[in-house]
Amino acid sequence: ELAATDLAHTLFVKLPKFALVDISSTISSGDFKFNGAAAASNGKIIFAPYHADGVGVFDPSDNSFVLVDIASTISTDWKFIGAAAASNGKVIFAPFHADGVGVFDPSDNSFVLVDISSTISSGDGIYKFNGAAAASNGKIIFAPYHADGVGVFDPSDNSFVLVDIASTISTDSKFIGAATAGNGKVIFAPYNADGVGVFDPSDNSFALVDISSTISTDNKFQGAATASNGKVIFVPSAADGLGIFEVTNFACDASTAPTNGGLGNCTDT
Repeated sequence: ELAATDLAHTLFVKLPKFALVDISSTISSGDFKFNGAAAASNGKIIFAPYHADGVGVFDPSDNSFVLVDIASTISTDWKFIGAAAASNGKVIFAPFHADGVGVFDPSDNSFVLVDISSTISSGDGIYKFNGAAAASNGKIIFAPYHADGVGVFDPSDNSFVLVDIASTISTDSKFIGAATAGNGKVIFAPYNADGVGVFDPSDNSFALVDISSTISTDNKFQGAATASNGKVIFVPSAADGLGIFEVTNFACDASTAPTNGGLGNCTDT
């Protein structure tokens, strides 16, 4: 035991604590259960179903977990990747293989699949979007993966628009992850794309900021988050470093601007 005089000079450090909450009695074993999560306004954490045939609802106040069955609505694999909480309290899931946007209401655990098959077809539509972010105007923005457009979903009326970006980038496996920057623009983390995606929800314009002089390998980053200093941080996948993007620090060539009012091809300055 330490003497009282020793205690005065002792530094007490609280070590991090990790717990694994068992959910095996609720959802059977298997890989790829969920892919993406969002915090609901009621404090619960909502998991986007990937292979799981239900929405995961976790209550951090008591570590309880509920699986809300959605098999009667959708039961295919590879359903959604990414979740974002809307201003109306609902949680929106970005469609990956699903032919609709997932809309989950944490207040009553109801689920709706909003059909978007007339807007984005099979083909590029097989691996549509990978990541979601809530814009300041209330819309939910989906990061394009194979889709040649940015997905824009309005939770107020369940409407969906695909903003064509094919004139700027049309490769597959473009981006993984989205984050809303302090200036209101939504930033997409480059996966195979050789540039950072910058989408402005106020006018649906899109810019691709070239980063190929810094990194040009595939499988660069997976995931994005906005730091308190306004910079957007990309989570490294195959990249040997994490990405730091300063939203205001790029210049664009107006002559390459797409017809929808985008900024054209841009370069990080």
